[in-house]
Amino acid sequence: MSWRQRILGHDSWLRVLLKITITLLALTAGYLIYLDSKLQQAFAELYQPHGLTVQARPLVIQPGIRLSAGELIAELRALGYRKVAQLQQLQQDKRARSLVHQRDVIHFLSADGEAVLVTVGFDQNRITKVLRSGEHLDKLELQPVTLDKIWAGTREDRIWVDLSQVPEQLIELLLLVEDRSFYQHWGINPIAIARAMMANLQAGQTVQGGSTLTQQLAKNLLLTRQRSLIRKINEAFLALLMEWRYDKKVILEAYVNEIYMGQHGATAIHGFATASQFYFNKSLDKLNLEQQVALVAMVKGPSLYNPWRRPDKLAERRDLVLRMLLEREQLDSDLYQRIIARPVAVVNKQKLVLKQRPAIVRAVRQELRQRISARHAGELTAVATTIDPLSQVAMEQTAVSVIEELEDSYQLNDLQVAMIAVDSVSGAVRAMISDRQPGYPGYDRVTAAQRPIGSLLKPVILLAGLEFKSNMTLISELNDRPVSMRSSEGKRWQPQNFDKQYRGSVAAIDALAKSLNVPFVNLGMSVGLEQVGKLLAGLTGAPAPHLYPSDLLGSVSMSPWQVAQLYSSLVNYGSYQPLYLVAGVSLDRSGNQYVRPPASYQALDSSNAYQVMFAMQQVVSEGTAKQLGGDFVDAELAAKTGTSNDYRDAWFVGVDGREIVVVWVGRDDNQPIKLTGSQAAMQFYKRYLSKRQALPLQLIPPADVAFMAVDDSGQIFSGECQKQRRVPIDQRKALAAKPCVKKETPRDDNVKPWWKRIFG
Repeated sequence: MSWRQRILGHDSWLRVLLKITITLLALTAGYLIYLDSKLQQAFAELYQPHGLTVQARPLVIQPGIRLSAGELIAELRALGYRKVAQLQQLQQDKRARSLVHQRDVIHFLSADGEAVLVTVGFDQNRITKVLRSGEHLDKLELQPVTLDKIWAGTREDRIWVDLSQVPEQLIELLLLVEDRSFYQHWGINPIAIARAMMANLQAGQTVQGGSTLTQQLAKNLLLTRQRSLIRKINEAFLALLMEWRYDKKVILEAYVNEIYMGQHGATAIHGFATASQFYFNKSLDKLNLEQQVALVAMVKGPSLYNPWRRPDKLAERRDLVLRMLLEREQLDSDLYQRIIARPVAVVNKQKLVLKQRPAIVRAVRQELRQRISARHAGELTAVATTIDPLSQVAMEQTAVSVIEELEDSYQLNDLQVAMIAVDSVSGAVRAMISDRQPGYPGYDRVTAAQRPIGSLLKPVILLAGLEFKSNMTLISELNDRPVSMRSSEGKRWQPQNFDKQYRGSVAAIDALAKSLNVPFVNLGMSVGLEQVGKLLAGLTGAPAPHLYPSDLLGSVSMSPWQVAQLYSSLVNYGSYQPLYLVAGVSLDRSGNQYVRPPASYQALDSSNAYQVMFAMQQVVSEGTAKQLGGDFVDAELAAKTGTSNDYRDAWFVGVDGREIVVVWVGRDDNQPIKLTGSQAAMQFYKRYLSKRQALPLQLIPPADVAFMAVDDSGQIFSGECQKQRRVPIDQRKALAAKPCVKKETPRDDNVKPWWKRIFG
């Protein structure tokens, strides 16, 4: 072969090689562009609002409103404020959320962009002044408390934190163990890989990883856990792209929120904040050094170092991390010895709580589907709810404490509780729990569970009597004699009163106060089951049920939500106002939007509803809830107790000037709890009300209602009769009223006039 042929042959190989090189470069560039687009999409999803934020109602503080210093402090603490001793401390660090409580004054820094000093003055349980930078304000609206997050389209549970919220000590631990050169490398670190190999050889086991934090984040965001050369190449490419496109702080923040930390059933646990709640039932800022070390130790392999399945493995890994601190003189040797001598302490796996308020989240999801158009659903970033954090916290604390006391006192187990509080005027939901562990995302006992309501139906039957019987009043005599009837199957049914006694006849108002069964069965049958069913439908907004005679004693099943709806209509003088939880939404493009409350309508006569509410006040003053009246003398509460057949369900409805509260207590397996509504459910309301400071219930009689005197026989009197019982009477009803006859004091003729006694 001539030299010319050799050169031409050589050139052809160069051309082929050049083409291959260009092709590979083009393919690599195209692939990098593809990876970069996937990376940007992953970060966009990660930072797209961090779930749908569920917010409480914002607290508005203004002079004159009823709010105690303790309640304001509780609200501020829910917003992340902490108490400091001196006003000077508060003013020194204006970045910190701090408050100072001095006698009848609370000082705190506003968190609305400017750290401005706010001063709130109190006189007992009322606000007397609100000052901002020394200037008096008519009102001040605080930021809303974040209740929870909703993560759409994912089986992951996470609590997002900004990098500034992560303890500095935890960051230092993470970088020490996982990536000491994080702030120096460009995504991959060959030196770290070599150092890790040497350290692992010396230790005889894996104590360090060669992957940088950036590589680990890339793996968590976009890659599988499969070990392969292709995955490692992709990991390196993604790490380099990530470092080129994003700031170190952004990468670190994404890491602490995205890193995989374990599994809870079908739910993946991502991020340190979620892991902190998952393993220790604490917020991230509340972890001690030992707990922080345990979390960092688990990063290498959450399954391998699972604290429940492999506690010894985790303890070994934790001790290695502690030894690193000891070698760098960042840990006292005595503390080191104390920690390694004990196992890693985590919460009981059966009591894990991932969501903060699952009952609220479920109800919000359901309401959003009903009230927000599908085209806006994808733009939602936040939901403003009607939840009052003060009521919610009081309810959660009540549930946890009272249910344990009941089980201890009555030697019971497996009790469950559901509670809901709604605004007594607007129908806005203020608090709700659906489990004895309020944060446990189990069965929805507030909106989904249907249980027999027992005597909670009696006010509806009384209302039906007032609505459909022309001359019935609260003091009309009801038949309290034995009654017997046969079912369509030929079975005989004979209702009895709780005490198995019969009184012959009893005033309607007294029958309700004492929750007598027989008088209300007789009243319901005389009014008509169909009429009672229609009235029940009007109060609840549900279809009219087909009732049977036994339903008059409360075998009708309802959820606590439906019961709250029923009593809300009664409290609001017969106006049906649908309960609601969503007050507004924030959309990604169009900002905040107010969501109008559902439309209300007048479902029944206001005068009759008022009379029933007055009768429910007698339940507290002299009936089955009398114990409650003794504890809240000036609150003029209205209430109704309820117990289902065989003591399977205990119910209570309580109404003060602020809220309507419904409580259900029972067992999920439907076994009897052998407790009445007053023994079980009322105790929750009593404790809750003591935490929330009962407001007086001030019922205003409609124009057609007047208070009239009645005697023990039920005779109505006109005028001001002394020493007679006074009850509200509908003046539209043609009732015979007798005038009051004032008894004159008999004259003693033997008594001399004063002048005769003086002058003789």
